[in-house]
Amino acid sequence: GPGSDSSGLTSIIKAVLALERAEIPPTVGIQTLNPKLDLDGRNMRVVTETTPWPRGPTQRARRVSVNSFGYGGANAHFILDAVEMHVPPLSSVDMMQEEDDERRALLLLPFSGSSSVSLQRRVTDLLGLDLDKMDSGALAHTLGVRRSHLPTRGFILARPRHLRQDVTPERMRASPDGGSHSRFPLTFLFSGHGAQ
Repeated sequence: GPGSDSSGLTSIIKAVLALERAEIPPTVGIQTLNPKLDLDGRNMRVVTETTPWPRGPTQRARRVSVNSFGYGGANAHFILDAVEMHVPPLSSVDMMQEEDDERRALLLLPFSGSSSVSLQRRVTDLLGLDLDKMDSGALAHTLGVRRSHLPTRGFILARPRHLRQDVTPERMRASPDGGSHSRFPLTFLFSGHGAQ
């Protein structure tokens, strides 16, 4: 069928790939630019070939914003941040010496509790188990799907074969304000395009 209804979804895929690969994809199909745009005066340019994402001490984190308008009226808007904005890169020497496939196979272990104290206690409780004999995939699944989702949330990134070393209260990443935002009221805006 036509791809117009999924234009937002394909834009998400393209944006995620750009963030993961740290490459800005080219804009295709542009033949002539309007000279009134004054791109040089605004320090802007149209990317016409795949370009490495700027890096350096003055560069901010990578962020993508997309407004996507499908032919059939499907509208999508989203803003994505590169993961480095929220999770510091692994820096300990022993982690850097791991094989590439080991480093790429990090597990996201989500935790939740009624307070920051109980959140830390969930990790301590887990340390009481024999993590060396535990199926790491099953553990990640159970923590993410089979546990109650309480208001204070955090996570640990762990290597599957090193759960004992990686699952510690010090490695917990929690929301800066200590809570989730699930109680905020929802707002829906319908623009009148398409068949809403």
